[in-house]
Amino acid sequence: MRLHQLQISAFGPFAGHEAIDFGSLAEHGLFLLNGPTGAGKTSILDAVCFALYGSLPGARQGTRSLKSHHAAADAEPAVVLEFTAQGRRFEVRRTPEWTRPSARSASGWVQQKAATHVRELVDGAWRPLTSRNDEAGALLGEVLGMAREQFTRVVLLPQGEFASFLRAKASERTELLEKLFGTRRFADVEAQLASLAQAARAEAEAAERAAAQPVASLESDLAALVEELPDGLARLVAERGSGPGDPSGDPAEGRAEDCGTGTGTDTAADGREHPDGAHGPVRDQQPIGDHRPVVDPDEPLDPERAAALFGWAGAALGALRDRAAAECEAARAALAQARRMVAEAARGFEDAQELSAARARQAAWESAAADQSRRLDALASHRAATVLSGPLAEAERTAQASARARADASAAAEAAAATGWTPPRTAPGSGLPEAADVRGAASAEEAEAAVLAERIAAERNLADLERQLADAAAALEAHRSAAARAEADAERLGRELDELEAERSRLAVEAAALGSATLEADAAEDIVKAVEDHARALRALTDATSEHGERRAEALNAKESWLGLRELRLGQAAAELAAHLDEGAPCPVCGSAEHPAPARGTEDPLLLVDAERAAARSSEAAAARERDAHEAVASARARLAAVEARGGATDPDKAVRVREEKLAALGRARQAEALLTSVLERTRALSRRREAPLAARQDATALRIRAEETLRSRGEERDRRHAEIVLWRGGFPSVAARQADVAARARTLAALADSLAASSAAEEARSAAADVLAAALSASPFADAPAARAALLGPAEAARLEAEAAAHEAEGQQLSGLFASAAVERALEAEHRGAAPTQTVLDGLRAGEAAAEDRARTAEFAAQRAAAACGRLTALGAAFEAARPLLERTRARSDSLAALARTARGQGENERRMSLHSYVLAARLEQVALAASERLLAMSDGRFSLEHTDALAARGAASGLGLDVVDGWTGQRRDPSTLSGGETFMASLALALGLADVVQHESGGIDIETLFVDEGFGSLDEQALEQVMDAIEGLRAGGRVVGLVSHVSELKQRIPAQIRVSKGRDGSRIASVGLAPQLAQPTAEAEAAAQ
Repeated sequence: MRLHQLQISAFGPFAGHEAIDFGSLAEHGLFLLNGPTGAGKTSILDAVCFALYGSLPGARQGTRSLKSHHAAADAEPAVVLEFTAQGRRFEVRRTPEWTRPSARSASGWVQQKAATHVRELVDGAWRPLTSRNDEAGALLGEVLGMAREQFTRVVLLPQGEFASFLRAKASERTELLEKLFGTRRFADVEAQLASLAQAARAEAEAAERAAAQPVASLESDLAALVEELPDGLARLVAERGSGPGDPSGDPAEGRAEDCGTGTGTDTAADGREHPDGAHGPVRDQQPIGDHRPVVDPDEPLDPERAAALFGWAGAALGALRDRAAAECEAARAALAQARRMVAEAARGFEDAQELSAARARQAAWESAAADQSRRLDALASHRAATVLSGPLAEAERTAQASARARADASAAAEAAAATGWTPPRTAPGSGLPEAADVRGAASAEEAEAAVLAERIAAERNLADLERQLADAAAALEAHRSAAARAEADAERLGRELDELEAERSRLAVEAAALGSATLEADAAEDIVKAVEDHARALRALTDATSEHGERRAEALNAKESWLGLRELRLGQAAAELAAHLDEGAPCPVCGSAEHPAPARGTEDPLLLVDAERAAARSSEAAAARERDAHEAVASARARLAAVEARGGATDPDKAVRVREEKLAALGRARQAEALLTSVLERTRALSRRREAPLAARQDATALRIRAEETLRSRGEERDRRHAEIVLWRGGFPSVAARQADVAARARTLAALADSLAASSAAEEARSAAADVLAAALSASPFADAPAARAALLGPAEAARLEAEAAAHEAEGQQLSGLFASAAVERALEAEHRGAAPTQTVLDGLRAGEAAAEDRARTAEFAAQRAAAACGRLTALGAAFEAARPLLERTRARSDSLAALARTARGQGENERRMSLHSYVLAARLEQVALAASERLLAMSDGRFSLEHTDALAARGAASGLGLDVVDGWTGQRRDPSTLSGGETFMASLALALGLADVVQHESGGIDIETLFVDEGFGSLDEQALEQVMDAIEGLRAGGRVVGLVSHVSELKQRIPAQIRVSKGRDGSRIASVGLAPQLAQPTAEAEAAAQ
C-alpha cells in the first residue's frame, strides 16, 4: 500500500485546508515529520487512520468530536486520502459527525451525520464506488487486507506502545497479540470446551436431581410421618430395627413383601392425590432416629445409601399400614353406636321444644283479637269512601287547572306591558285586558313586521354595493401596481441583455483555443498510458526475473540430486560385484577363489539405477525450464525498453497531473464553445421577453382609466340608497333590528290572547266538577268532602290491613293442626310420664359421639396415610432405579470434559499453565522475536537479540508469552526492563518492525510501501542513532517510503525532506521543506473540492 496525497480540512488542530503530497516525498524515500509538542504531528497520522477506517487509533478512538475548535462554525470537517493498494488507485473522503449552525432549527444547530465517499481511478477517470459508511468499511478492509489494530502496528509504528509491550507481563501481551493475529477462534475452542463441560455438568446435576428427587421425597414423607404418626412409627422403628442407617435384607424384596406395588401417587388424609415429589428435597428436617439424611445439598448423592433407605422403609411402612387398618375398623364400630344413642335423645328433646313453641303461639294469637276488630272496621269505611274517589279527584284537578290558567294570563299581560303596549280597556273583576282588543293589536303589529321584512333585502343590497365599491378601489390600485411592475421589468431585462452581450464576447475568445487544447490533451493521455504500460512491463520483468531465479535454483538442485545419486551408485559398484560371487569361483576383479570379506551394499543396485535415470530426466527438464525463463526475462526487458521509448519512464504522478491539467483546459474550451451557443439563444430569448412587459404597461394604463370611471358611478348609487334606508330604520341601528322588535311584540300579544281564552275555559270546567261532587256526597254516609277523603286509605296501608287480617285467621287454623300433630302428642305423653330428655343429657351423649368421631378420624387418617405412603414408596423406588444408570453415565462424562476444559484453560494438569489460545499466541510471538532479532542485531552491532520464553511464571500466573533479551557479549539472558533508554528504544523499534513483518505475512504478504515511525530517537547516542538509521534506511528497499516523527535536531539536519507542523491561535498549519512548493501546497481546485 502506498499513500499519494492527504488533504485535511477543519480536522483536529487544523482550522483550514492543509495538504501533504506523499508522491513528492516518495522521490526522497525518507522524510521527517516534526513540529512542537501539541502542534498536530500525531493528528496527521490520525487523519490517515480516520480516512481508511473511520476512527482514530489506540486510546483516541473514543473521541466524540473530531472537528477543529479553531475552525469556523459552518466549516465542514473532512479528510481526503489518495492511495494505491493491490495495484488499484483509490480516493476516500470521510466527514465525521459534526454540528453545523441552522436558522430553521429551534436550538440554532443541526447534527450532521458521518459520510464517506470512495472513488477508484479507472482508465484515467475517477469512478465512484460507494457513498455508504458500511459498504466503504467493507471495501477498504478487503483492499487493505488489515484491520485497524493491525494497520496501527504495521504502518503507524507507535514506539511508546511497543516499549510498554516489551516490558509488559506475559498476561498483558495477550490483548495486543489477539487483536493482531486474530486467534479468537482458539479462545472460542476454549469457550466451547468450557461450554461442553458446563453442559455435561448440568446434565449430571440434572440426572442427580432426578435420582435425588424420589429419595428426597421419601425422606420428606418419613419426616412427615414422624410428625403425623409419631407413636405408631416410633413403635415400628423399635420393632423392625434401629432405623434406615442400619438396613438389612434386600431393599427390593422388602418393598415387595411389606408394601406391595404402588400407583405412583401420594394420597393424603383428605382423599386428594398429590404428584410425586410434592414435598421436595429435605434440607433442614430432623433425621429419623440417628439417621443422617441421604440427600445432602453439600454432598453428591450416594446411590448405595439411597437403595438401603428404600429397603428399610418398605419393611417399616408395610407393618404400619396393617396395624393402622385394624385400628380403623374398631373405631368405626364405636362411632356407629354413639351416633344411634344421640339420635334417639335428640328426637325426644325436639318434641318437647315443639310443644313449648305451640303453647307460646296460642297465647300470642288470643292477645291479638282486639287489634283484629279495629282492622275490620277501618277496612269497611275505606270501601265506602272508595265509591266517591272519582268525583273528589275531578273537583280537585279542575280547581288547580283554573288557578294555573289565571296565573298564566297575568304573566302574559305583564310581558305585553313590557313591550310598551297599553290595553284600551280591562275586564271587570280580573283587571286583565279584553281578549278582542288584544287580538286586534296583535294583527296590526304582524302587518307592520311583514312590511319591514321586505325592506331588509334592500339594506343587504347596500352592503353588497359597499363591497363592490371597495373591490373597484382595489382593482384600480392593482392596475397602477401592474403598470409600475411592467416598467421595472422592461428596465431589468434591458440590463440583462447588456450583460449577455459581454458574456458572448468573452466566450468567443475562449472557444477559439479548442483545437490546440485537444491536441495537448491527446498527447498527455498517450504519456499516461505509456506510464501505465511501463509499470506493467516493470512488474512483468520483476516477475520474470524472480521466475528465472526460481527455475535456476530448481535446475541446480535437480543436477545436484542427479550427481549425488550417480556418485552413490558408483560407490555401490563393489557391493554389486560381490553380490554375484560364488563360493570357489574366481573374482572377476582380482581372480582369487577365496572371498573372506565381500562388500555389503546398503541400497538395492537396481533401485539406484532407476533413481539415477529418473533424476537425470528431472535435471534435463529443469534445465529446459531455466532456459525458457531466461528467454522470458530477455523478452520482458525488450518490452520495457520499448515502453520507455514512448515516455513510460516519466514520473506517474507528474504524468497524471499534466494529463488532468490538459483535460481541464480542454474541458474549459469545450464548455466555452457549448456556452457560446447557449448565450446567443438566451440573447434572442431575452429580446423577445422584453417586448412582453412593454405591452403589459400599455394594457395596465387602459385598465386603470376604466377602473376610475367605475369607482365614481358606483359611489353615487351608494349615497342615494343610504338615504332611503335611514328613514326605514326609524331610530334602530338597522331595518332588521326594527323588524325584529315589531315581530316580537306581535308574538307577545298573540300569546296573551291565547292565555285569556284558556283561563275562561278552565273556570267553566271547575264549576261543573263542583256540582257533580255535591250530588254524590248527598247519597253517601259522609257529611262532606273532607270526611270522605279522611276515610280513604292508601294502597299500601289497605293491603297491609288486609294481609294482617288474613294472617290472623290463618294462624288460628294452624294452631288447631299443630296441637293435633304426632310430635306434640308424643311430647304431651312424655311430659305426663316425666320421661322428657334434658339438655344436659343430650350434651353428654354428643360429647361422647364427638370423642368417638375424633378417634375414628385419627385411625382412618393413619390407615390412609400408611396405605398412601406404601403406594408412594413403590413409585419412588421405581423412579430411583430408573434414574440411577443415567446418573452414573453423566457423572463420568462430566468429570472427563471438566478435566479437558481445565487443561485448555491452563489449569488442572497443565504444567505450564498455558491456555490453548496462549499457546497459539506464543508461536506467533516466537516468529515476532525471530524477525525482530534480525533488526536488533544490526542496530546493536550484534550484541542484543530477542527470544521468546515459555518459562513457568511465579505465583500461578499465566505462562507462555515471555520475552527475554539475549546479550551476545555476556551470553546472559536479561529482562527487557533492565535495558537502558536507548537500548529500550532499539529493542522496541526492532520489535515493532518484526511484528509488522509477521503481521504483513499473516495478512497475505501485502506490500507496505509507506511506513511511519513515531518518536523515541532522542534516547540514542550518536553511534546508536547511526545504526538505527542504517536499519531504517534498509526499510526503503523496494521503493518503500519511511516517515519519522521526531524532535531530534540531528534528524532535522540529516533528513532534507520534511513536513513541519506549526501551531498558533488560529490553529495548526502544515509546511513542506525540501520539496517543490507547488507540490507542498494544495491547488485551488483541491481547496474548492474540499469545501
